[in-house]
Amino acid sequence: MNDNVIKTDVRDTWKNQFIDVSEQSYRLEQILESEQIERKYIECTTIGGIIAPIILMNKYKVYIYGGSDGVELVYEYLMYLGCDIKGIIDQDYNKRNNKVLNKIPYLLPKELIKTDFLCDSFIIINVGNFSGINSLEIYSFLKECRVAGIYVLDEYDKFQILTQNQSYKQKRFSGYFYDNRRRLIDVYRKLKDDFSKDTMCEYLRVFRQAGVYHLSQIDGKRKYFYGCDVCGGIEQLYTKKKDEVWINCGANVGDTIFSYFVYNKLDAKKIYAFEGDTNIFNRLVRKY
Repeated sequence: MNDNVIKTDVRDTWKNQFIDVSEQSYRLEQILESEQIERKYIECTTIGGIIAPIILMNKYKVYIYGGSDGVELVYEYLMYLGCDIKGIIDQDYNKRNNKVLNKIPYLLPKELIKTDFLCDSFIIINVGNFSGINSLEIYSFLKECRVAGIYVLDEYDKFQILTQNQSYKQKRFSGYFYDNRRRLIDVYRKLKDDFSKDTMCEYLRVFRQAGVYHLSQIDGKRKYFYGCDVCGGIEQLYTKKKDEVWINCGANVGDTIFSYFVYNKLDAKKIYAFEGDTNIFNRLVRKY
Protein backbone atom coordinates (compact mmCIF):
# COMPACT_ATOMS: atom_id res chain seq x y z
CA MET A 1 0.00 0.00 0.00
CA ASN A 2 1.53 3.34 -1.02
CA ASP A 3 1.48 6.62 0.88
CA ASN A 4 -1.31 8.07 -1.23
CA VAL A 5 -3.61 5.19 -0.38
CA ILE A 6 -2.83 5.51 3.34
CA LYS A 7 -3.55 9.24 3.27
CA THR A 8 -6.85 8.68 1.52
CA ASP A 9 -7.95 6.02 4.04
CA VAL A 10 -7.13 8.11 7.12
CA ARG A 11 -8.53 11.34 5.73
CA ASP A 12 -11.79 9.64 4.75
CA THR A 13 -12.11 8.32 8.31
CA TRP A 14 -11.81 11.80 9.75
CA LYS A 15 -14.17 13.28 7.18
CA ASN A 16 -16.78 10.73 8.21
CA GLN A 17 -16.55 12.15 11.74
CA PHE A 18 -17.32 15.68 10.39
CA ILE A 19 -13.87 17.00 11.29
CA ASP A 20 -12.26 19.57 9.05
CA VAL A 21 -9.17 17.90 7.60
CA SER A 22 -6.20 20.06 6.59
CA GLU A 23 -2.55 19.47 5.86
CA GLN A 24 -1.71 21.48 8.99
CA SER A 25 -3.09 18.85 11.35
CA TYR A 26 -2.71 15.76 9.17
CA ARG A 27 0.38 14.55 11.10
CA LEU A 28 -1.55 14.64 14.38
CA GLU A 29 -4.49 12.83 12.76
CA GLN A 30 -2.18 10.02 11.68
CA ILE A 31 -0.91 9.62 15.24
CA LEU A 32 -4.41 9.54 16.71
CA GLU A 33 -5.45 6.92 14.14
CA SER A 34 -2.35 4.77 14.65
CA GLU A 35 -2.71 1.26 16.07
CA GLN A 36 0.96 0.26 15.91
CA ILE A 37 3.20 -0.26 18.92
CA GLU A 38 6.80 0.90 18.94
CA ARG A 39 9.01 -2.18 18.82
CA LYS A 40 12.10 -0.35 20.06
CA TYR A 41 10.55 0.22 23.47
CA ILE A 42 9.80 -3.47 23.96
CA GLU A 43 13.29 -4.51 22.86
CA CYS A 44 14.81 -2.27 25.56
CA THR A 45 13.19 -4.36 28.31
CA THR A 46 14.66 -7.56 29.79
CA ILE A 47 11.86 -9.81 28.63
CA GLY A 48 11.66 -8.21 25.19
CA GLY A 49 15.35 -7.72 24.54
CA ILE A 50 16.88 -10.79 26.23
CA ILE A 51 14.39 -13.48 27.25
CA ALA A 52 12.24 -13.52 24.11
CA PRO A 53 15.25 -13.73 21.74
CA ILE A 54 16.65 -16.68 23.77
CA ILE A 55 13.29 -18.44 23.48
CA LEU A 56 13.05 -17.78 19.75
CA MET A 57 16.63 -18.78 18.94
CA ASN A 58 16.19 -22.12 20.73
CA LYS A 59 12.63 -22.63 19.50
CA TYR A 60 11.42 -23.33 23.02
CA LYS A 61 7.81 -24.04 23.77
CA VAL A 62 6.61 -21.59 26.41
CA TYR A 63 4.36 -22.15 29.40
CA ILE A 64 3.16 -19.48 31.80
CA TYR A 65 3.17 -20.57 35.43
CA GLY A 66 0.39 -18.72 37.28
CA GLY A 67 -3.02 -17.86 35.92
CA SER A 68 -3.75 -14.91 38.19
CA ASP A 69 -5.25 -11.59 37.12
CA GLY A 70 -3.51 -10.18 34.10
CA VAL A 71 -2.48 -13.52 32.59
CA GLU A 72 -4.34 -12.55 29.40
CA LEU A 73 -2.10 -9.51 29.01
CA VAL A 74 1.02 -11.59 29.67
CA TYR A 75 -0.12 -14.11 27.06
CA GLU A 76 -0.83 -11.42 24.44
CA TYR A 77 2.46 -9.68 25.16
CA LEU A 78 4.50 -12.87 24.75
CA MET A 79 2.60 -13.78 21.60
CA TYR A 80 3.38 -10.35 20.19
CA LEU A 81 7.07 -11.02 20.85
CA GLY A 82 6.75 -14.20 18.79
CA CYS A 83 6.72 -16.79 21.60
CA ASP A 84 4.83 -20.06 21.14
CA ILE A 85 2.59 -20.28 24.23
CA LYS A 86 1.37 -23.82 24.86
CA GLY A 87 -0.44 -23.55 28.17
CA ILE A 88 -0.99 -21.93 31.57
CA ILE A 89 0.12 -23.92 34.61
CA ASP A 90 -2.01 -23.20 37.67
CA GLN A 91 -2.79 -25.02 40.90
CA ASP A 92 -6.44 -23.92 40.93
CA TYR A 93 -8.44 -27.07 40.08
CA ASN A 94 -11.48 -24.96 39.16
CA LYS A 95 -9.61 -23.57 36.12
CA ARG A 96 -8.80 -27.03 34.78
CA ASN A 97 -11.29 -27.07 31.90
CA ASN A 98 -10.99 -23.39 31.05
CA LYS A 99 -8.89 -21.64 28.44
CA VAL A 100 -7.27 -18.21 28.37
CA LEU A 101 -9.01 -16.13 25.70
CA ASN A 102 -10.64 -19.42 24.59
CA LYS A 103 -7.26 -20.51 23.17
CA ILE A 104 -4.71 -21.67 25.73
CA PRO A 105 -5.58 -24.43 28.24
CA TYR A 106 -4.96 -24.42 31.98
CA LEU A 107 -2.82 -27.30 33.24
CA LEU A 108 -2.51 -28.68 36.78
CA PRO A 109 1.08 -29.12 38.06
CA LYS A 110 0.37 -32.51 39.62
CA GLU A 111 -0.75 -33.85 36.22
CA LEU A 112 2.56 -32.86 34.63
CA ILE A 113 5.13 -33.87 37.23
CA LYS A 114 5.34 -37.55 36.21
CA THR A 115 5.54 -36.83 32.48
CA ASP A 116 8.02 -35.33 29.99
CA PHE A 117 5.43 -32.75 29.01
CA LEU A 118 7.51 -29.74 30.11
CA CYS A 119 10.91 -31.17 29.23
CA ASP A 120 13.01 -28.61 27.31
CA SER A 121 10.31 -25.94 27.65
CA PHE A 122 10.76 -22.38 28.88
CA ILE A 123 8.66 -21.23 31.83
CA ILE A 124 7.53 -17.64 32.44
CA ILE A 125 6.51 -17.34 36.08
CA ASN A 126 3.58 -15.00 36.63
CA VAL A 127 2.93 -15.39 40.37
CA GLY A 128 1.90 -12.54 42.64
CA ASN A 129 3.81 -13.65 45.73
CA PHE A 130 6.85 -15.50 44.44
CA SER A 131 8.92 -15.84 47.60
CA GLY A 132 9.62 -18.15 50.52
CA ILE A 133 8.04 -21.60 50.58
CA ASN A 134 5.93 -20.82 47.54
CA SER A 135 8.92 -20.10 45.31
CA LEU A 136 10.84 -23.14 46.58
CA GLU A 137 7.92 -25.45 45.78
CA ILE A 138 7.60 -24.04 42.26
CA TYR A 139 11.36 -24.28 41.61
CA SER A 140 11.36 -27.87 42.88
CA PHE A 141 8.46 -28.79 40.62
CA LEU A 142 10.05 -27.21 37.54
CA LYS A 143 13.41 -28.84 38.25
CA GLU A 144 11.75 -32.23 38.42
CA CYS A 145 10.07 -31.51 35.10
CA ARG A 146 13.50 -30.74 33.54
CA VAL A 147 12.53 -27.44 31.99
CA ALA A 148 15.09 -25.64 29.84
CA GLY A 149 14.78 -22.24 31.45
CA ILE A 150 12.84 -20.06 33.88
CA TYR A 151 12.16 -16.35 34.02
CA VAL A 152 10.26 -14.71 36.87
CA LEU A 153 8.23 -11.65 35.96
CA ASP A 154 8.93 -8.91 38.50
CA GLU A 155 6.82 -5.84 39.20
CA TYR A 156 8.68 -3.79 36.58
CA ASP A 157 8.01 -6.45 33.91
CA LYS A 158 4.33 -6.54 34.84
CA PHE A 159 4.13 -2.76 34.66
CA GLN A 160 5.68 -2.80 31.19
CA ILE A 161 3.30 -5.51 30.04
CA LEU A 162 0.33 -3.67 31.51
CA THR A 163 1.17 -0.33 29.90
CA GLN A 164 2.63 -1.50 26.61
CA ASN A 165 0.23 -4.31 25.76
CA GLN A 166 -1.58 -3.42 22.54
CA SER A 167 -5.05 -4.55 23.62
CA TYR A 168 -4.78 -2.82 26.96
CA LYS A 169 -3.46 0.35 25.31
CA GLN A 170 -6.39 0.38 22.91
CA LYS A 171 -8.94 -0.14 25.68
CA ARG A 172 -7.44 2.56 27.87
CA PHE A 173 -6.59 5.28 25.35
CA SER A 174 -8.55 4.71 22.13
CA GLY A 175 -11.84 5.81 23.64
CA TYR A 176 -10.28 8.96 25.03
CA PHE A 177 -8.61 9.92 21.74
CA TYR A 178 -11.77 9.14 19.79
CA ASP A 179 -13.99 11.22 22.06
CA ASN A 180 -11.58 14.16 22.18
CA ARG A 181 -10.08 14.15 18.70
CA ARG A 182 -11.74 17.44 17.73
CA ARG A 183 -10.40 19.18 20.84
CA LEU A 184 -6.91 17.78 20.33
CA ILE A 185 -6.82 19.00 16.74
CA ASP A 186 -8.15 22.42 17.77
CA VAL A 187 -5.41 22.73 20.41
CA TYR A 188 -2.79 21.69 17.86
CA ARG A 189 -3.91 24.36 15.38
CA LYS A 190 -3.78 27.07 18.04
CA LEU A 191 -0.13 26.39 18.88
CA LYS A 192 2.00 29.26 17.61
CA ASP A 193 5.27 27.55 16.67
CA ASP A 194 6.53 24.31 15.17
CA PHE A 195 8.41 23.35 18.35
CA SER A 196 5.16 23.32 20.33
CA LYS A 197 3.40 21.33 17.62
CA ASP A 198 6.26 18.82 17.45
CA THR A 199 6.13 18.42 21.24
CA MET A 200 2.38 17.80 21.27
CA CYS A 201 2.63 15.26 18.43
CA GLU A 202 5.50 13.42 20.09
CA TYR A 203 3.76 13.37 23.48
CA LEU A 204 0.61 11.87 21.97
CA ARG A 205 2.61 9.45 19.82
CA VAL A 206 4.33 8.06 22.94
CA PHE A 207 0.94 7.33 24.51
CA ARG A 208 -0.65 6.04 21.31
CA GLN A 209 2.23 3.80 20.20
CA ALA A 210 3.62 2.91 23.65
CA GLY A 211 6.90 4.38 22.53
CA VAL A 212 10.00 6.19 23.67
CA TYR A 213 9.98 10.00 23.78
CA HIS A 214 12.51 11.11 21.15
CA LEU A 215 12.64 14.89 21.64
CA SER A 216 14.87 16.78 24.09
CA GLN A 217 14.06 16.10 27.74
CA ILE A 218 14.91 17.65 31.08
CA ASP A 219 16.33 15.65 33.98
CA GLY A 220 13.42 14.04 35.83
CA LYS A 221 13.82 16.00 39.07
CA ARG A 222 13.87 19.33 37.20
CA LYS A 223 11.17 18.67 34.61
CA TYR A 224 8.38 20.61 36.35
CA PHE A 225 10.58 23.66 36.87
CA TYR A 226 12.62 23.83 33.68
CA GLY A 227 11.94 23.05 30.04
CA CYS A 228 13.54 23.05 26.60
CA ASP A 229 13.14 26.24 24.60
CA VAL A 230 12.66 26.34 20.83
CA CYS A 231 16.44 26.28 20.32
CA GLY A 232 16.94 23.21 22.48
CA GLY A 233 18.31 25.17 25.41
CA ILE A 234 17.10 25.20 29.03
CA GLU A 235 14.48 27.70 30.10
CA GLN A 236 13.06 28.29 33.57
CA LEU A 237 9.34 27.58 33.85
CA TYR A 238 8.85 28.37 37.51
CA THR A 239 9.75 31.38 39.63
CA LYS A 240 9.75 30.83 43.35
CA LYS A 241 7.71 33.13 45.54
CA LYS A 242 7.85 33.72 49.27
CA ASP A 243 5.61 31.66 51.60
CA GLU A 244 4.25 29.37 48.90
CA VAL A 245 1.48 26.85 49.57
CA TRP A 246 1.75 23.64 47.54
CA ILE A 247 -0.94 21.08 46.69
CA ASN A 248 0.43 17.58 46.07
CA CYS A 249 -2.24 15.48 44.33
CA GLY A 250 -1.37 11.80 44.27
CA ALA A 251 1.17 12.21 47.05
CA ASN A 252 1.98 8.50 47.42
CA VAL A 253 4.19 8.28 50.55
CA GLY A 254 5.44 11.84 50.16
CA ASP A 255 8.97 11.14 48.99
CA THR A 256 8.61 12.47 45.44
CA ILE A 257 7.76 16.07 46.24
CA PHE A 258 10.56 16.31 48.80
CA SER A 259 13.09 14.97 46.31
CA TYR A 260 12.01 17.81 43.98
CA PHE A 261 12.39 20.28 46.84
CA VAL A 262 15.90 19.11 47.71
CA TYR A 263 17.09 18.94 44.11
CA ASN A 264 15.75 22.39 43.20
CA LYS A 265 16.48 24.03 46.57
CA LEU A 266 12.83 24.80 47.25
CA ASP A 267 10.74 25.24 50.37
CA ALA A 268 7.11 25.95 51.16
CA LYS A 269 5.03 27.49 53.92
CA LYS A 270 2.66 24.52 53.78
CA ILE A 271 2.04 21.42 51.66
CA TYR A 272 -1.41 19.84 51.30
CA ALA A 273 -0.99 16.18 50.34
CA PHE A 274 -3.83 14.15 48.80
CA GLU A 275 -3.63 10.37 48.29
CA GLY A 276 -6.56 8.19 47.20
CA ASP A 277 -5.20 4.77 48.17
CA THR A 278 -6.06 4.17 51.85
CA ASN A 279 -3.09 1.90 52.57
CA ILE A 280 -0.60 4.29 51.00
CA PHE A 281 -2.26 7.24 52.72
CA ASN A 282 -1.81 5.55 56.09
CA ARG A 283 1.91 5.09 55.32
CA LEU A 284 2.10 8.76 54.38
CA VAL A 285 0.52 9.79 57.70
CA ARG A 286 2.84 7.55 59.70
CA LYS A 287 5.88 8.89 57.86
CA TYR A 288 5.10 12.57 58.42
